[in-house]
Amino acid sequence: MSDFSQDDFQQQLNSRFTVAAYPEYALTLHQVCPGQAPRSGFEAFSLQFHGPNPHLAQATYVLRHEALGELAIFITPISAQPSHVEYEAVFVRELQ
Repeated sequence: MSDFSQDDFQQQLNSRFTVAAYPEYALTLHQVCPGQAPRSGFEAFSLQFHGPNPHLAQATYVLRHEALGELAIFITPISAQPSHVEYEAVFVRELQ
């Protein structure tokens, strides 16, 4: 996962990520938010996904994406709406 940057995900906004363990369950990348890097040489950002009800538990899931391939990402449900569930994944990575 550390090979992907905020810009890589920004290019995939509104695209679908399928949950490998639940192939019928897909998440849509809704937003990429810049974060506060802990120090120089690091990048921090978060991803916001929308998914269907019922929600997935907070855990690490393998997500499959057409352009990015398979990624193991820790997601947390942060809000439940009548039409969807919102999830967040937070990253802090050292720049290459």
